[in-house]
Amino acid sequence: VEEVEKFLQGERAFLIGSSWPDDEEHLCRLMDSDVFKHKCILAPHEIGEKHLKSIEEGLSKKALRYSKWIATNEKPEAEILIIDNIGMLSNLYQYGDFAYVGGAFHGSLHNILEPAAFGLPVIFGPQFDKFPEGQTFIDKGIGTSISNYPELKDAYWAYNSDESLKKKVAAFVQKNTGS
Repeated sequence: VEEVEKFLQGERAFLIGSSWPDDEEHLCRLMDSDVFKHKCILAPHEIGEKHLKSIEEGLSKKALRYSKWIATNEKPEAEILIIDNIGMLSNLYQYGDFAYVGGAFHGSLHNILEPAAFGLPVIFGPQFDKFPEGQTFIDKGIGTSISNYPELKDAYWAYNSDESLKKKVAAFVQKNTGS
């Protein structure tokens, strides 16, 4: 995706997919912290104006909406790219180091297999009982469930400092292809 490559300028990103307000409460705090060292691509589950504004207002770092950026085609000066359309997310995981997938703060974990297909370890919320792949990812050491901000911060830091995780995820996906 040419525009995303321009935004990243050769850097890798922290990908956030299908986030909900209860996910974003913790994620915005992480992105604003001194610990956070990535550019970020955030694709929220809801893309209505009210929700997008609440995300932007929840951040102290500069965020840029995808639609506004491609309309102006100016050099991106933001650290966070908010995807405000439907259908791009599955193609964006290729630009990540690791991902956060939303929905599991209220029992509706979204697809964690999409980021894994690109070798990304995944962080997600605590309520994933209806999604057995969540426990499988945890058991294999390629996924982490978090319940609060300190756990998110710890998971981010652990994933940020473990170069071997992407290989581990890729091996897991390869082994389970076709299952």
